[in-house]
Amino acid sequence: MARDGAGKAGLLKLACVASGLVWATAAGAAQTEPERMIEEARPAIEAANHEWLPAIKQQDAKTLVAPYAENGIFLTKTGESVVGRAAIEKLYQDGFAKSRVVDADLVQDGLTAQGALIYEWGHARIEAEHDGTRSTRTGAYLTVWQRSPDGVWRIIRNLTF
Repeated sequence: MARDGAGKAGLLKLACVASGLVWATAAGAAQTEPERMIEEARPAIEAANHEWLPAIKQQDAKTLVAPYAENGIFLTKTGESVVGRAAIEKLYQDGFAKSRVVDADLVQDGLTAQGALIYEWGHARIEAEHDGTRSTRTGAYLTVWQRSPDGVWRIIRNLTF
């Protein structure tokens, strides 16, 4: 017995559902679970990145740590591991006491999802002033995002290097 086009489409739909893919209708393209997660998290990630430059220039540590999970971890360029939102806020405040950021750039180079996590990576440039001397630091970052129990996407790990 030959299968018609509708029968083949039905089998394909069943295979997609069984494998965890979302079935595409004629009106839209198929979307995988990782793509759906990224789409859902993108507003939180973009807001955090958009707020980063003004917050760092205004020395606003509270805004900088707002996207972190309460038990988030910040791994500094020197390898120091800072655990918890309050400790990360203190890290920023201590840095602000040493120098003032006069300009900076943050560029997201990529975003991917694996399991329940979203990985964001990119690079940054920070121009700071200390005792009348300006210096520029550059480096890469890797940020790991996870949906919290209340549905908000939060930073659980942030690594700078």
